[in-house]
Amino acid sequence: MTTEARKTPVEIVNEINSLFPSSLWLDFSLFKYERDRLTVCASEDLCYYHSLEIHFKDVSYFQGPTDWHGTPERGLLKIVGGSDSVSDNNQDARPIGFSFINDDDAEITVFASEIAFNTDTVFYYKREHLKPGERIADWVCRK
Repeated sequence: MTTEARKTPVEIVNEINSLFPSSLWLDFSLFKYERDRLTVCASEDLCYYHSLEIHFKDVSYFQGPTDWHGTPERGLLKIVGGSDSVSDNNQDARPIGFSFINDDDAEITVFASEIAFNTDTVFYYKREHLKPGERIADWVCRK
């Protein structure tokens, strides 16, 4: 996972909620699901890039649409289902409920044992001279 292993799920959710204080909106999308790992991406413009990846590990449940909009000032993510008492690093890997706060009031819920994130800018097109913290999406043809 990408964020420091020492942070609790509550600290990670709080950090994610503080990332975009000047943004009026963010678009979210299910970016990738491989085995038990789900990646949700977010950006002000998902046509060209994303600037936030939220990684969930050991996913046991997902409910909701595959794309949605959020308003950072309302918060983006919260811990639900009695999981807000999670204060350790979830050493026993029990599922934690995470709910995305969105503009359509749709219920978007993920239960997973771990959460992490990164703020790399991931471009959806070929691009040269990438800076640190930038990369091209895995699915972009590089020929």
